[in-house]
Amino acid sequence: MAESTQDITIELETKGRNTIPIISPEGIITIHGNNGVGKSIGSTLLEIASGNYTFENEKRFKKLANAIDSCDITFKKGGLLFYKVILQPHIWRFDKNLNQVNPLTLGRFLKGEKQKEKDYKDFRNYFYIRTIRGNESLEQQIFFFKDIFVAKLENQLHKLERKLEYLENYEKWFENSAEGTIIDKYYELNEKLSEKLDHLSNLKNGISNRKATISNLKKKLELLEKLKFLSNYEIDDLKEKKERELNKINSIQTKISSNYEKISQFQTQLESLKNQFDEKAKEIIQKIEKLQKKRKKLAKNLQDQLSFDLEGLDEKHYKKRAGEIGGKISNNENQIKGAKEIVEKLNKKNQRIIKINKYLSQLRDICSRASSNEFGDEKLIRAELSNSEDLSFSFRELFDIFENNNLIFKQDKELKKYKKKVKEYNESIRKSRNNLKLLKDFRIVEEKLSMLERELKGKSSKLDNYLNIEKRIQSIEGQISARQKIIQRLENEIIQYKEILESLSKKIEVLKNYPSKNVIIKNLRDLGENIERSSQLGKVCIELIEKTELELGENNKILLKQESDLENTDAERKEIIIQLEPISQKIRKAAKKFGMSEKGAFIDYYKDHMEKLEPYITNTKDLFTRLNVLKDDISKVIEGKKPKNKKHLKIINEQFDNIFKDIYGREEFFEYVFKDYASIKKFDIANKSILFETPEGLEESRDLEEFSSGEKTYAYCRSIISMTANMARYNIVILDESYALLDREHSKNLYQFQEKMVKEKGITKFINILPLKEDLNGLIGVMQSNIKKESTIGNSENLQNLKSQLKILQSFQKEVAKRGYYQEIHYPKSRKKELNMNFGLIHSFYESTQDNEHIESENQEIPFSFILDGSNIARNNLNSKKASLRDVLRCKNKLLKLGVPERYIFIIFGSGLWHYIPNKDKQDFNLLLQDRNVNQAPAGQDDDWYIIRYAMDNNSYIITNDRYLEYRNRSNDFEDFIKSHSIQYNILGNNIQFEDGFDEKVKKLIKRNKIKTKIREI
Repeated sequence: MAESTQDITIELETKGRNTIPIISPEGIITIHGNNGVGKSIGSTLLEIASGNYTFENEKRFKKLANAIDSCDITFKKGGLLFYKVILQPHIWRFDKNLNQVNPLTLGRFLKGEKQKEKDYKDFRNYFYIRTIRGNESLEQQIFFFKDIFVAKLENQLHKLERKLEYLENYEKWFENSAEGTIIDKYYELNEKLSEKLDHLSNLKNGISNRKATISNLKKKLELLEKLKFLSNYEIDDLKEKKERELNKINSIQTKISSNYEKISQFQTQLESLKNQFDEKAKEIIQKIEKLQKKRKKLAKNLQDQLSFDLEGLDEKHYKKRAGEIGGKISNNENQIKGAKEIVEKLNKKNQRIIKINKYLSQLRDICSRASSNEFGDEKLIRAELSNSEDLSFSFRELFDIFENNNLIFKQDKELKKYKKKVKEYNESIRKSRNNLKLLKDFRIVEEKLSMLERELKGKSSKLDNYLNIEKRIQSIEGQISARQKIIQRLENEIIQYKEILESLSKKIEVLKNYPSKNVIIKNLRDLGENIERSSQLGKVCIELIEKTELELGENNKILLKQESDLENTDAERKEIIIQLEPISQKIRKAAKKFGMSEKGAFIDYYKDHMEKLEPYITNTKDLFTRLNVLKDDISKVIEGKKPKNKKHLKIINEQFDNIFKDIYGREEFFEYVFKDYASIKKFDIANKSILFETPEGLEESRDLEEFSSGEKTYAYCRSIISMTANMARYNIVILDESYALLDREHSKNLYQFQEKMVKEKGITKFINILPLKEDLNGLIGVMQSNIKKESTIGNSENLQNLKSQLKILQSFQKEVAKRGYYQEIHYPKSRKKELNMNFGLIHSFYESTQDNEHIESENQEIPFSFILDGSNIARNNLNSKKASLRDVLRCKNKLLKLGVPERYIFIIFGSGLWHYIPNKDKQDFNLLLQDRNVNQAPAGQDDDWYIIRYAMDNNSYIITNDRYLEYRNRSNDFEDFIKSHSIQYNILGNNIQFEDGFDEKVKKLIKRNKIKTKIREI
């Protein structure tokens, strides 16, 4: 229950925008202020601080955040600092889900005189601030209750968050104290040990079975090999084959002996020949053969180069031929020397021409530069000739001469010719020297051959004989080598035949020891291999052998892997047992902390406790998550989006339906607003409208804005105030110009309700905000005048009241002069300070107004008139948020076109319309109000009443689409008049159309007025 008797003073210090600096501490106050003093912005900042202000969009958020540099809000209780909020707009972040400032970015929260740092949640527990604005629509109300709904969910989430924190800390403590991780490790290792033991048992059984399978496969393979052998061989055939192989060996042995005898004969002949042919002669013959080959090659080259016969080339012919070649070389060398001298002369001559051309080029460039000057064409250079004639040249003429007479390399072709000759002579010398070398080499070879032949002649035999003996020796040696190869081949054949013979002997021996085919087939059948005797038995055995070998190989691999797994698994089992020992000791120590001695009993206790705790924590987390989703889904549903959880849609609709039924289903609304309906069936959150049930049981959907503004505002304010109670320790309600649409009676009742809520329902403070419209200086003057009059009458009590009211007026005037606003105090009554207009003020102004009206009525009679319901026309488009003054002026212009005089057209606006007029049009609105036929209903008064009352008093027609149900239900007079004098309209684009028959009605009124005017003139 909030403290309703505790005074709270609020101070605001804002940079960037004006705000009211101080709000009085009393329970119910009303602030009357000029435009721009910061009434509304102050209420907005207070609501932002408590996390309740909802922006229309992010653009509005940025505009406000950029406009305000900082704002310090101080809450004082009993004159002492209770709480201080430092708003920091530069760090604000926009929450797109809620259209609010993220509370974590609001700023700093300081509590108490020591200004201890706190967070937003702590501040929200103490203060809940809600502003009811005069222009709130059902849509804004939906967002408001969404915020309340979200706030309650956040409160619950905060509790769950703390609960989760406690549970998680408890779980951590319990796990640490009970060595939970060790117990989990113990369970884990025990499970692993059990798995390893089971695995070991399975592996041992598997290995035993695998070995038995391998043994059977080996037996089967052995039997199949025997059966294949028996199928392929017969013992008599093998013996016969063995005999054939022995005959082959004997035949080959005979051939080998024959070849050995032949080799012996050849060796005898070879020895005889070698005795006739010594080693020295053999060496000479070899040299002669080499030199003859060389001589033949040299002779061919000389024949190709010199084209002469070399046979019989003696010393004389050789020297002659060599002299010829030498002479040719010498002649070529002399010719080269002469050509080189000519080339050198030509080179020197060319160098001279190059220098001359260089100097001529320089002269040409000088003449070119000179000819480009102003004296370039003058005859400045003279030459005296032998015939006594003088020639004169200009620089330009000299330039042309040099340009056209350059020397060139005249000897270029001749130089190339001599260089070519030098090259040709050199090539001829090279060839001649090469030929000379060939000739010398040929001569040397001839001399060596002659010397060797002379040496060989001393050996008593001719060279041809020696050569013949050599050939015979080589022939015999070749035959011996061929015989030896034949012997080698035959011996290799014997080895092969002996191997075959040995294999046949072994097979014969095996066949003698093997059982019969029938016995082997029976044994194979015992091993599961059914084989029938047939002609293809050998082929079948081969196929079965291949299959069995593959199967045996696979089983051996599996066995190796099983044995390896067995070894590894057993090692792992031993390792687990080693790890379990220290863990068991730690568990026994932990059990003692909980008063237990048995390890097993303690582990069971721990597991049972954790099995209960963990689901509880999980369920709490799940609830936290679901509430978080529900909180986000509320915003999505309100914005017309799909919720994350479809089930939430029904829950949210039901909750909002219950909330709005609780507000708008109250007796106040059906007494003042929903008079045509029996009950509310449903609130359409998406379309922001209400589904009613009529007394006849029919359904009708209506927008809340279609009903009377004054009565609706009164009922709505009461409902919001009721729901704001007890949200925090200190609940503050701000009514920002909510009275603009209320008449005096409802305004008074609302103040009384506020007083009741402060006393009984836990609202700490009401701050009513109204614009300053009173002329305080004028009121003070009237009050002073009334005091003088009252002084002459002598009524001391009334005089005292007037003086007391004058003091209040004067204090208000000082406040306005100082701050631009003044504050009325309504509660507590002991500090009441109000602007009471009942003490002579109303009477004085009323008298002066009545006198003026009487004078005006005498001067002018209005036979008929039209009153434009300005607020209804300006907001004709389903009560749009923006008012259109242009539509009101279009309506007036339409009447003018129909012939209605301008002085017969009146416009009355409601005081609350100001909030709907765009900023760009507000200056035009103020200018429009200066028109004598345009007025605005007083603040706190219902404009509908003034329109109807004036129309009835002056028999005027009302241009409106408002049905005025509230007033039609009051009496038959109202019902009949409103029905007969209301003119409906329709606006489409820039065109306005009145109801059917209106044009004729206006024409008749104008015609009737003209007749009356003529009669009056007569």
